[in-house]
Amino acid sequence: MANRLKLDEVDKVLKFADKHIEDQNFDGAVVVLHGALKQLVNTLKGIESVCYENSPNVNIYTESDCEMSITSFVNICAEAMRVTTDEILSRRRTQDVALARMCAIYFARKEGYKVIELSNYFARDHSNITHACQKIDVYLECDRELTEKINQVSDMIDAFKLKKDYCNGKN
Repeated sequence: MANRLKLDEVDKVLKFADKHIEDQNFDGAVVVLHGALKQLVNTLKGIESVCYENSPNVNIYTESDCEMSITSFVNICAEAMRVTTDEILSRRRTQDVALARMCAIYFARKEGYKVIELSNYFARDHSNITHACQKIDVYLECDRELTEKINQVSDMIDAFKLKKDYCNGKN
């Protein structure tokens, strides 16, 4: 997470951590604050980012910014990974379907959805949701090919949000 945070977003990060604390999601708050501190230390050392090339294009959003439905994430991931939404929601474990499912979970979680909401939506145990997010983080650190696919999904999500903002007159 540290390689995705910028110092000019400190207020947003603190609000995001506060939201986790209010929801008694202390693990989430610790992750956010740890990432922010790590980025701060690296910035003070003169290192702009921990790792640019594997950095996903993920923004931190507070709950009030959370406008995308889980279904939207599933639809975007299905399109990007060339699988169907039914496959993502199924029990299939082929690599392409599993990656699309993990991406949908990952980005929905980053958007602010709670683990319990995601586990209900995807009909999975909470540990599966946590594992999916951790697995995507590992891919982002270790696998260039999968990082490109994940960043493609991220770009499609950002385009969806921009289009939605434009259509709602926010732009």
